[in-house]
Amino acid sequence: MHSTCHAPRLRRRAAYFAARAILLLLTVVASYGQVNTATITGTATDPAGAPIPNVRVIVVQTQTNFESTAVTNLEGLYRVQSLQPGPYRVTFEAAGFKRTVQSGLDLNVGDVAPVNVHLEIGQVTESIQVSAQATAFREDHRRSDHGVLRGPAADEPDAAAELVDEV
Repeated sequence: MHSTCHAPRLRRRAAYFAARAILLLLTVVASYGQVNTATITGTATDPAGAPIPNVRVIVVQTQTNFESTAVTNLEGLYRVQSLQPGPYRVTFEAAGFKRTVQSGLDLNVGDVAPVNVHLEIGQVTESIQVSAQATAFREDHRRSDHGVLRGPAADEPDAAAELVDEV
């Protein structure tokens, strides 16, 4: 009879701890979805607009010189994720094309910055410097089936470029 007196109390205590565990689990899951980084994504194309595969994409955080790299796929698409907020420079290199450098990108938490590039035919020792502010997308913008972002900045004209020969 002594053990049956404590049974309702033990059940209440077990229910209390189970509810606390569920609440803790929900809190962890909810915070997992919060992103504190940014992403740079885009497409590399040739002068005719055809995608260029195997373009080496070098992303450098200019305050820390931390470097991330990616390579475009067969459709010319690339994506560099988990970037800390701050200023960035993106360099594109491919055999048979001039190196292109895009600077002046400032990323904030949650940004998905589209950096599309039109590579010019030439040697990698020749370089195109592009200085422009990229318009960043938030993660909730629409995407096509191929991962290309769609939204207001997708219709903006490309930044002006100047040719710089490296010797």
